[in-house]
Amino acid sequence: MALKTGALIIAADNKKREKPIYMCEALSLPLISYVKSYAEKADAEKTAIITESDSSGVEAIKGDSRVFVSPDAENDSDFLLAADGFADEFDYVYVLYGNVPLMSGNSLKNALSLCVNEGNEAAAVFSRQPNGEDVTGAYVFSSKKLMTLIKNGASRSAEELFRACDKKTRFQTDCRCETSAVYDMCSLHEISETVRLREIEHQLDCGVNIPCFDGVMISPNVKIGEGTLILPGTILRGNVTIGKNCTVGPNTLLHNTTVGDDAYLNSVQSFDARIMSGVNIGPFVHIRPNSVIGEKVHLGNFVEVKNSNIDTGTKVSHLTYVGDSDVGKRVNFGCGTVTVNYTGKAKFRTTIGDDAFIGCNTNLVAPVTVGDGAYTAAGSTITEDVPGDSLGIARARQVNKIGWCLKDSRSEKQWSAEGAAGSRPRCEGFSCVPYCSSFGYDSLRRNRSSASGVFSSVRTAWTSRIMSPSASDC
Repeated sequence: MALKTGALIIAADNKKREKPIYMCEALSLPLISYVKSYAEKADAEKTAIITESDSSGVEAIKGDSRVFVSPDAENDSDFLLAADGFADEFDYVYVLYGNVPLMSGNSLKNALSLCVNEGNEAAAVFSRQPNGEDVTGAYVFSSKKLMTLIKNGASRSAEELFRACDKKTRFQTDCRCETSAVYDMCSLHEISETVRLREIEHQLDCGVNIPCFDGVMISPNVKIGEGTLILPGTILRGNVTIGKNCTVGPNTLLHNTTVGDDAYLNSVQSFDARIMSGVNIGPFVHIRPNSVIGEKVHLGNFVEVKNSNIDTGTKVSHLTYVGDSDVGKRVNFGCGTVTVNYTGKAKFRTTIGDDAFIGCNTNLVAPVTVGDGAYTAAGSTITEDVPGDSLGIARARQVNKIGWCLKDSRSEKQWSAEGAAGSRPRCEGFSCVPYCSSFGYDSLRRNRSSASGVFSSVRTAWTSRIMSPSASDC
C-alpha cells in the first residue's frame, strides 16, 4: 500500500514586517511559492500553509493549498497544532519553512525514503557549511508521532520535536544553499542571485543562447524554445512562453506573454498579450493587456497597442497608438496615427479592414470602420465610416495668401535705414509687408516662429493705416 504524504509550510516572520519575509520576491515569485513547488516535486499530495495572520498575502498565491491561521503562535509547535486535522490525513508529513526557498524535491524524497526504509519516525535534511556548522532546512515526520509530541506540549521548535523522536536519522545534501534561509534584504539578494543563475543555467541546458548574463532575469515558470537568443537587460516574468529561433532583447520586458517562433523583439514591453510567429517589433514598443499581434506584423519605434487585434502582415511603423481596435491583414499605418477610443465617459472600438492604408497623422474617432482597401488622407480626422476602396478626407481646405511675407534681396539694415529716412515703399494692402520700425516689425521678423499672436496685432495696425493713410505712411 502506497504511503500518503503531505506538506506543512510554516509561514512566520518574527520581525512582524508589513510585508512578511516569505512573501518577498525572488525573480518576481514570492519565496513561499518556491517552497510549494519543491513540496510538489517531493510528491506531497496536499499542502497546507500555516500563517500568523489572514492578511499575510498567502491567499493570493495559495492555489489548491489549505491555509490555517494561528494568530497567537509563538513557536513551531503552535503553528503545527493549528493543522492538526490536516496532518492526520497522511502517514508522513514534510515540515517546511516559507523562507527556505532552495530546497530540492529530491532531497526531501531521499529523507522520506530513510524514514520508511529504516522504520524511523523522523528525518532532517541538513547541509554542512564551510565553517563546519550543520544547518537544517526541512524535516520529515511520521504524522502520528508528530501530533503526539505536539499535544504533549514538551517541545517547541521543529528541531526539538525531531530530537524528541526515538528513531530518527539525518540526510545530508551536497548543495549548501538548499538549507539557506532568508531573514533580511541582504540574504534575499543572495538567494535571488542564486535563483537567477540557476534558471539561466537551466535555459542554457535547454538550448537557449544567452551570451551575456547582465540584467537577464528569467522566472522559473518561463518556457523558451531551442535556438532563441536572449540579450542583456531582458526580464521574463510570470507565465511566459517563447518559441524557437527568436531574438529577445536587449532591454525587453515580457509579463504573461506568449511569443511564437522566429520573432524579433527589441526594447519591447508586453503584458498579458499574445504575439505570433515571424513578427518584427521594436524598438520602444508597448503592448498592453488583451492584445493579439498576428504573424509577420511589424511594430516600429514608439508604437503602443492596447486591447487590440492586429492581423497578419500589418505594418505600424512608428509613432502610433492602436487602442481598442480590430485591424485586418496587410494594413499600413502612416506615422502619427491615433485611434481615438475614449469619449471621456466610454470607450469604443475601431475596425479597419484588410489592405487598408491609413495616412500619416490620421485620427480615427471611434466607433468608426474603415473598409477593405480603403484609404484615409494624411491629416484627416475620420468621424464617419469609410467604405471599402474609398478615400476618406476630413480636413480643412488649404488657402494660400500669395505674397503675405514679402521677400527682398535688400538687407534688414538697408530697410531700417530707408525707413528712418522716410523712403519706405507705399503700403499696398496685404500684398506687401512694410518694414516699418514703428510697427515693431524688425523684432517680429527675427522672432517669427514664436510670434504668431503678434502678427494679428500688426495686421490690425496695417489695416487702419491702409484705410486712412497719413502723410508719414506714404
